[in-house]
This record gives sequence, C-alpha cells and structure tokens, in this order.
Amino acid sequence: SYSQTNGTVDHPGIWNLAPSVPGQHTHMFLNYVDSGSSNIGGPIALGGGIVTTNWVIRLNALSAGGNTYRFSCGLADGTTIQTNSDSYVNGVYFTYTDTVNSGNYQIRNTAASVTTTANTSTAASTSFVTLSVVINAAGTSVAYYINGNQVANSPIATNIPTAALTPFWQMVNTAGTNPSVDVDLYWTTIALSNPRPGPTPGTPPADNRLIRQYTPTAV
Repeated sequence: SYSQTNGTVDHPGIWNLAPSVPGQHTHMFLNYVDSGSSNIGGPIALGGGIVTTNWVIRLNALSAGGNTYRFSCGLADGTTIQTNSDSYVNGVYFTYTDTVNSGNYQIRNTAASVTTTANTSTAASTSFVTLSVVINAAGTSVAYYINGNQVANSPIATNIPTAALTPFWQMVNTAGTNPSVDVDLYWTTIALSNPRPGPTPGTPPADNRLIRQYTPTAV
C-alpha cells in the first residue's frame, strides 16, 4: 500500500510505501507534466539530451533477521513496473537488500534483461538520502550519485536501455513484517538538456520538479 503522511519544511511531500505481507510488491511511478499546462507526457526517451533525475527517500528500517525486503528506485520501463516484478527488462536504478554488498546500495543498468551491476561503498541508512542518475546525451552511459557524490566507478557504459523509461520507486516484502520507505515527491526532479516533442517530456518547469502540487503537512 501507499499513503500520504506528515512531512516537514524540508520534506513537505512525503508518501509512504509499505507492502504488508511476504511476496507483496508496492510501487509508484510518475508521468511527466509539461510546465504551464495539463498535458501529461509519456516516459523519458533516452538520447538527444542529458537526462538528470533525483529521488529523495528514507528507509524507515533496514532489513534484518526475519524481516527483509528489497527496495528499488530509478528509471525503468513502465510495462515491467506494472507487472509487479522487480527484475526490470529495461532500467537504470538503485537497489537495496540485506543480501547486497553487506547492506550497501547497488546500481544496475539493464537492457533487454541483460544487467550490469556494481556495488557502491555507501551503506544504506535510515536517514533521508538523495539518489541521482545522469544519462549522457547519446544515451550510452549513466553516472550514479548518492547525496551528490559519484559512486561505483560510474559512469557505466554497458547495458544502457534504448527504451523509454519512467521514474519509479518499489518495495518487495520478502519475509516477516516489512518496514516501509518514505518518498519525498516534492524533491523528485528531472532536468532535460534538450527537450523533445511528441509523447516524450516537453519543456521542464523552472525548478525541474515533477510534482507541482501537494497537500501541505505539519511542520
């Protein structure tokens, strides 16, 4: 399930994702809205301009003992996301599980189900963290950042998807009472250096935020 929860001045647009039983998937994904209009665009077509996307998330508890989960966050093809699978056919994304690199984040590039993975030296925590990807203008390499620091010897130039991709978050309860993740939609941003016409995103808003309206919550 997912629901809006109380935010703060720093994190005003928080939604909580919390799958409740083992095997259950909970996900959110976003379409793009052109600045100054109500036109909803499709997913992001790579190539033709640099794509920079940021997500701000907080894991409320880490996987441990009999309570374990998988968390993924990044860009992936919408078809896979909607099948409730976390093995993406196409995507560039971060993952966390209790079995990945002793609790560190991992990054993955997947094209046509062929995946390049790399472990970061950044351990997951229960504090807010900014996860970022920058895809080059040719759509041939991806650099990954955690709190503004480039990680895992990126940019990575193998298995970059050519399919259009959508921003997403997903948790999968693997055992026990699953913890949850807070997603601050207000700070989810995307910048395109060369906006493209058609069903792909148009001109981004001045601050690059995907979320234009939200319900204010307690300070």
